[in-house]
Amino acid sequence: MSEVVPPQPGDATVVRRLFEDLQEARRGGQHEAEARARAEAAQHEADVARQMAETQVADLRRQLELLQVQVPHGPAIDFPIEKPPFFEGKRSEFKDFLTQLRVYFLAQSSKFPTDLSKCLATTQFLRGNAYKYIQPLLQTEPMSPLLQDYEAFLNELQIMFGDPNELQTCARLITDLRQHASVPTYISEFTRLSAPLQWDNNALVYHFYRGLKEEIKDELSRVDRPTELQALMTIATRIDHRLQERRLERTPRPPPPRSFVPPSSRSKLPATMVPPPLPAPATSPSSATPMDLGSARAPYRKLTPQEWQYRVDNKLCLYCGQPGHVANDCPIKNSRPIRAAAAYLPPTTPPLALPAPPPSKPPPPTTAIITPPPETPSSHSENYTTQ
Repeated sequence: MSEVVPPQPGDATVVRRLFEDLQEARRGGQHEAEARARAEAAQHEADVARQMAETQVADLRRQLELLQVQVPHGPAIDFPIEKPPFFEGKRSEFKDFLTQLRVYFLAQSSKFPTDLSKCLATTQFLRGNAYKYIQPLLQTEPMSPLLQDYEAFLNELQIMFGDPNELQTCARLITDLRQHASVPTYISEFTRLSAPLQWDNNALVYHFYRGLKEEIKDELSRVDRPTELQALMTIATRIDHRLQERRLERTPRPPPPRSFVPPSSRSKLPATMVPPPLPAPATSPSSATPMDLGSARAPYRKLTPQEWQYRVDNKLCLYCGQPGHVANDCPIKNSRPIRAAAAYLPPTTPPLALPAPPPSKPPPPTTAIITPPPETPSSHSENYTTQ
């Protein structure tokens, strides 16, 4: 803009110049306003384009995440795993069934890559009321959208068969929980019940200590009780293991078995380890010599429990007390044969009386013809001839 010259009185040229400068200033202001409007419009268009780009990027990211979940990258690392048990609709079994189902699909990810395959596979493990509840979804055409979203499908089962008051149930069970077995078993049950609860550390420590056995509490009273739940679980486990070891130490153990002593070393044994000789059995005068089995072996005598255990521990013969053989192969026992059947009877047993033979029938009568002998002066006897 040109410099404004102060007007001179009566100078028309100066007045005209001032008018022209004023018009030019007005035109410059209009151009500035137009430029400002154009800049604002361009800024608005840029903002709209940026928002659209951000929306598209967000959509692409969600699609990419969905593809990453449904399509495994690289070779699938599947390993054999047992199938979940059938679920028949019992509320107490639903949580365990759901956990085993998730583990099964993770282990067999290549076989069930999509939500549809997981939902259809889940229906194969349903029985009873649970299958009747899902059966209408399998009969609709087109396919129900619920079968194409695995998490929504599980939420539907959770609403129908899960525990609607899970928090109250867990709180009641953990309040009544007591240790009846080992501490690790008690910890596993306590952890399962406390997982859904949003209790702080102090409340969990109180209920965990409250359910311990009295002997564990007695041992904890001798040390500083931990204020953290994990530390309390650790020291309670150590105390339980130590008490179990002491119970095993107090249990009496059987004596170690004795080794076999050969006959050549038997003379070197102490007198207390040599089996005592068998006493001679008392015989009565009625035991006759024919009933005696001979002096080659001693008659069998019933052993006392102490003698029997001693011979078993030292691997001695139960008949003669000598090592190196058993009673069935005892040379003394089998040294002579039995001579008579009566030898099987004990000495004090009287002989058996044989029954009398039945009476025989008399022979039939015969006819006798008596012929007188010739007379001789020196014989007076009679000869009888029977025919």
